[in-house]
Amino acid sequence: MVVKVDLQPLQTGWAEAGGALAVVDRFGIVILSGAPDWLYHPLVPLDPEARIAIAAFRAYADLPVLDRPPLLASAADLASNRIDTAEGRRALRLRDLPLDDWRLIGSAPLDPAWRNALAMAGAAALVTVALGALALTWQQRRRLLALRLKQGRILETRVAERTEALAREIEERRRAESDLREAQDALIHSEKMAALGRMSTAIVHEISQPLAAMEASLAAAILSGKIEDEPSRRRIEKARGNIRRILRTIKHLKSFARKEAGSLRPVGVDEAIAGALDLVAPRAATSTAQIRFAPKAALR
Repeated sequence: MVVKVDLQPLQTGWAEAGGALAVVDRFGIVILSGAPDWLYHPLVPLDPEARIAIAAFRAYADLPVLDRPPLLASAADLASNRIDTAEGRRALRLRDLPLDDWRLIGSAPLDPAWRNALAMAGAAALVTVALGALALTWQQRRRLLALRLKQGRILETRVAERTEALAREIEERRRAESDLREAQDALIHSEKMAALGRMSTAIVHEISQPLAAMEASLAAAILSGKIEDEPSRRRIEKARGNIRRILRTIKHLKSFARKEAGSLRPVGVDEAIAGALDLVAPRAATSTAQIRFAPKAALR
């Protein structure tokens, strides 16, 4: 008894689904496929033993399966899991069936996957470029911000230096103005002292003559012998001593105010000391200080 099963509806369903499935028998011939151009083609080149067995069994009747080209160039191409068809390259998956060494082949076109992969790669590249652009923009902004901050610090430093320089300049000007005012005051004081010196010279010249005349009159009165009262004579001598002291002071003032070209010459030390003592003797008399002077000549 022979039972025949019509698999045409199944094959038509596979074809309408895109020819993704096929069945290969034990000889390696595609006996059922959703792709019409795969039907009754060897999956790989047939070896001589398979050819002899196919011819002996006459499993395919008069179909020239032995003359049709294989779908794959060699058995090694099965490891790549790819097949080139007229519609393009397709991916292959093989699974053994528990029926007379049959195998089920599943295939799917690689072009959409490649397009999707390319689209994803392009999207990833665009995202990468966008992220790179954002990173570059952020880095440039960061550098620009750092540059602006650096310029701001430099400007602040220069402003601080200039402010400090201005402060020093103002302080120097204040000191210069203060020194100028002090110099002006000193000059005015010097002029006053010079004027006072000129006035004192004139005054000294005017009073020296009357004082000399008074001293001469007192000396004449003592020498005349008309004053016999001893207290009166002591008072006259004291007055003469005061007048002589005034005349010596006037002489010192005249010497100080006299314009002479200085010259180096020997000077008597005792005379200079005596003149200085004459100037300080009144102040020494009003204090507790006692001045003792031993002239060099007196030591000999």
